[in-house]
Amino acid sequence: MSQAFSTYYSSAYRSDKYFLDWRPKPTHEAEGPPRCSPSHLISFLSLITDMEIDIYQTIWDGGPSTLGVGGTAIVNQTAMSGEEGIAFKRVGPKGDDAGDELSADARVFKALISEVSILTHPSIRDYPNIVDLEAICFETDFSYSTPKILPVLMFQKAPYGDLGAFVKKEAPLGFDGVMQLLGDILRTVAYLHSKNLIHGDLKPKNILVFKADEGQPLAKLADFGFSLQETDTAIKLPVSMGWNAPEVTYEYTDMTFDQARRADIFSLGLVALFLFHHVGSHGSQSVAHGNNADPICEPEVLTRKREVDWCAISDRVRIHGSNISTILHVLQYVEPFTTEYQVHKLKMFLESALSIKPQERASDCFELLKTLHLPASTTSPIDDNSSIHDKAPSLCGRFRIAPLMSLIADLDYRIRNRVNEMLYRLKDGTGNCMNCSQNAALQLAACVKIGFGTPRDKEECQRLLLYSGRSDADLETILRDIRNTGHGINLKNLKILQLLMDGHLEVVWSSSNFRHVGDLDTSIGQLEMEMAHVEEFLGATHTVTGQLCIALADIYERRREYIKWATMCEKMIAQFDEYITTLEDDDDENPRRRRAELLTSVASAYLESSRFPEALEAVNRALSEWRLYVDDDHMTMIGTTQILARIYAEMERYDEAIELMETMIRNKSLTLGAQHIQIQSMLKVLAGILEEQQQYAKAEMTLLQALEMNYSTAPHVNYENVAIKHQLGHIYWYQGKFGPSLTVLEEVKSFWDSYRGHLGQVSPEYPLILASLADTLFSLDRDEEALSLAVEAVRLSEQFSDDTHIHTLNTLVSIRCYLCDFEGLDAMSQGIVDSSTKLYGPNHPGVLRHQRQQAKIFAEQEHYTKAEELLRQIVKAYETLNLQHTWMRGYYSATWDLADIMRTQKKWEDAVAYFSRAVDLSFQVNGEKHPEYWADQDDLADVRSNGGDWAHRLTLRLKAADLAKTRWGEESVQAVDAMVDVARAHFELSNFKAGEELYKIIMPIQVKIGGHGSAKTLRYRSNLAFSMGMVGFTTNNMEKRKESLKMTEEIYVATVKMHGVDHEDSQKCVENLMFSYKLLGYEKDAARLYGKLKSLAGVADKPSEEDGSGDEWETDSEDDC
Repeated sequence: MSQAFSTYYSSAYRSDKYFLDWRPKPTHEAEGPPRCSPSHLISFLSLITDMEIDIYQTIWDGGPSTLGVGGTAIVNQTAMSGEEGIAFKRVGPKGDDAGDELSADARVFKALISEVSILTHPSIRDYPNIVDLEAICFETDFSYSTPKILPVLMFQKAPYGDLGAFVKKEAPLGFDGVMQLLGDILRTVAYLHSKNLIHGDLKPKNILVFKADEGQPLAKLADFGFSLQETDTAIKLPVSMGWNAPEVTYEYTDMTFDQARRADIFSLGLVALFLFHHVGSHGSQSVAHGNNADPICEPEVLTRKREVDWCAISDRVRIHGSNISTILHVLQYVEPFTTEYQVHKLKMFLESALSIKPQERASDCFELLKTLHLPASTTSPIDDNSSIHDKAPSLCGRFRIAPLMSLIADLDYRIRNRVNEMLYRLKDGTGNCMNCSQNAALQLAACVKIGFGTPRDKEECQRLLLYSGRSDADLETILRDIRNTGHGINLKNLKILQLLMDGHLEVVWSSSNFRHVGDLDTSIGQLEMEMAHVEEFLGATHTVTGQLCIALADIYERRREYIKWATMCEKMIAQFDEYITTLEDDDDENPRRRRAELLTSVASAYLESSRFPEALEAVNRALSEWRLYVDDDHMTMIGTTQILARIYAEMERYDEAIELMETMIRNKSLTLGAQHIQIQSMLKVLAGILEEQQQYAKAEMTLLQALEMNYSTAPHVNYENVAIKHQLGHIYWYQGKFGPSLTVLEEVKSFWDSYRGHLGQVSPEYPLILASLADTLFSLDRDEEALSLAVEAVRLSEQFSDDTHIHTLNTLVSIRCYLCDFEGLDAMSQGIVDSSTKLYGPNHPGVLRHQRQQAKIFAEQEHYTKAEELLRQIVKAYETLNLQHTWMRGYYSATWDLADIMRTQKKWEDAVAYFSRAVDLSFQVNGEKHPEYWADQDDLADVRSNGGDWAHRLTLRLKAADLAKTRWGEESVQAVDAMVDVARAHFELSNFKAGEELYKIIMPIQVKIGGHGSAKTLRYRSNLAFSMGMVGFTTNNMEKRKESLKMTEEIYVATVKMHGVDHEDSQKCVENLMFSYKLLGYEKDAARLYGKLKSLAGVADKPSEEDGSGDEWETDSEDDC
């Protein structure tokens, strides 16, 4: 490394705090592959851009989706339905790398470059019996000290799998079908050999079976990681047990090209023998060939027997070659399907291909085709005899950043950093690699000039240009090429694009990497700076700018910065609008579809930021655009319509939202089928709308219906089911069904625990699960467990945002409210208001909602003046808003809160005024058939009578209770609470008998909802005991009074054990105890009896002489109690 280079980088990254210092330093000079090795990222990307291969942000499903493991790779599939899909080939080093001259990553890139070079060569890429390389994506793992960034190859997924799977699952396989598949394979290998290529690893796993246009199976060769050409020296073939020629062993080192070709032919003969061995084997009947039944092998058990036999046959052939008895044994399966002459030809074919001596085998596949009377070719591929494998200096030396920029702009920014890092390493090359070094410096100069993946720096740009030995004109040529790479849109592989648009292919956005390592701030800082630089240089409508917009929009969404998310989407829409104006009417529709997709994103962003009018406008525009290109059953139409329903719900247009969703579910069930996955998604959205309208019973039934659908064949549906269960846990909690809520949420937590164990990382959803579970445990009075989970939820929330994020603060506030811990609560609630103001803007209803929470915290601390002042500001803010139906509920709730504060301060005149307004607003928001409306009437009657007028208020409460039973069900928590209010009115009117009877109705329902030992159950039981005591007193029924006392003592013991002696509920029990003692005339013995009861509860101190009991109470009979 030059002295100037070392000096310059000793002070790397002056003030650009968001760009990481990845540039190599002298101490790291030995890291990575050789300077101009054919096996590194730059060589691979040079090949990708030369061959115009697309790069996507897609990734395989994280579940059990492995299709196969080969000599060079693991192949995974996407979570798709039916026969659609993409297979992902993850190339990785296998075995011990010790002693290998290349590093593990270098071996990976060597295999990748070899395979891509072959698959993309003009004479190969259009051949019908060779798999199509659709695109590449990247596998990234940033948990290492040196992050792993490796390409993944994307292929069309074979509907029938590999050849081995095909003969087992898709049989009975007739002779005609076998010959058709064998012809496909023979012709393809013959074509490769004619191009001076050998496959090197022929076996059923590397032969995939597709469906041809006519419906019949079509064999295609795959896995060219070991393929070699005639110019290669020291040819080494892999050892694939059971499929190699006898001369290919672990000890065998070098081969000539002719020897390797003959080894290919032996493996080909084994594949043919394998096919003949399975003629007529019994399977699933899904694909049939020939009209003859197999007289030898009918039951499936014989199919399994053939599989066992094959292992022995393969071993015998590899040891003894074309042994006549072995061949005849296999051909017995063929004889019932063909003539004696054809069997003879097959015997000749196998003897020629499977000779133990390489020199006695067929010299090429064309001889074998003639033996079987098969046509030599059914296609006319491009005749291009150019070299397939490029040498390293050629690849590195012709690397160009211009065509690559638009391909990697929407990837993880650390991939762009790695590209720059590798270019700097190449720049430091000397000797024979000077051409590569100078080219790397020139391409780096362009990156530094623009600010792409590195800070903009004019001085560094000139330094690199000087090193490259090129002129300003040469640099300007590159910059002009970059400017001309595209404006408006970057349309990639249309097949994959269609899969993405149809939702059949998962996409991993860059934020999915950042969220796991907690560096969203770093990523967003770099991306914002990078986009500003790129936009300044290339313009707002350039493709690279648009791709960076996509990455930023995703991170803004992840950080819940919805306004910025919407702004990025709108910028991209403007970009598409400009581009579409240049298109003719009959041009490709994909740009317009992408614009519709962005409009849907804008609608979602506005919805999440509570800007409902803008969201409604965007979603209607998106629906109009989608209708031009897809029908109503298309998943994008369904998803966009669901957004419309959610917007209706947020605008409190519940009837329209519910009608829209129910109509869509009904219609789509007819066209898509009642068990279609989209129906499940629609049911989930409908349940959310019903939840917002407090129709919890209907929401519960809807979610249970959604969970009845079983999509075990699609791994990603597991996540949807878990989300539905999470939602169901909330619904149970709202209904007071804390037991079922706990059960469901624990299931959900268990799933995410296993997810965490599988991936070694926490999902952003996990803290939300913990917070929900904590809520339920708090409601079950399991405070210690709840607090532990809540604290963990806060800790994990801070990993994905920070301790000032609105969701983190909300969780912290909830914890302190549960524990009545008001220390620091004021500052925390102010933090929520500040965060929401930053998110939504001042005086936005979302901000006002959080200010209402802040006012409630003031009230809890008895800071009534502060609460009143804040609520007056909130109500005034609502009054100044353009009052649409959208904001009426917030206005109503704030008005009620203010009225309640006035009542607490006994400001009766103001309380009457605000409760009167709240009643009017409640009529507009809820209607007269809603229980809340009558509860508000009760509040108004309360303040008008200064706490009296109970006869009128009883009538209002009875009306509210009847409506609650009708709306939520007789066994709902809302109905129970309403009946408790009625009982209170009866007590105030001294109707103790009516109160007792009502509590006898309430108690079984409450026990069913909350269990016997919950705090709420104990409180209601205490009220029942009180009513029984009062009935006993008014009717002079001593037994009733004793029964009331016994129940009150049991409640006291249980309450003290649950909360401790100083808890508010415990103190209330003491009051009830003393009152019960008084009713029974036990005033003189009350202290002694109370002391003994405390002892039973486990909290008694040793009695003193002052209580008049001394030591005598310990010997008294328990009957005294």
